[in-house]
Amino acid sequence: MKQQPVPPADAPPELARNDKAALPDYDPVAALAGIREAGGSWHDLDAEALKADLYRAREEGTRPLDRP
Repeated sequence: MKQQPVPPADAPPELARNDKAALPDYDPVAALAGIREAGGSWHDLDAEALKADLYRAREEGTRPLDRP
């Protein structure tokens, strides 16, 4: 397998597999802008309550009671 050169740290990532674009319509600049825009959007959530809900849901599971 041929190794690809490492891009500079400020270059946006390029997604490729077998020398073909994995996501031909992928725009790394727009993706990063979306991530930055979403940053802080959960600031008003109670993190401890969210974790408690997640752990409780994991314990309860999703299978019916009559299925092993």
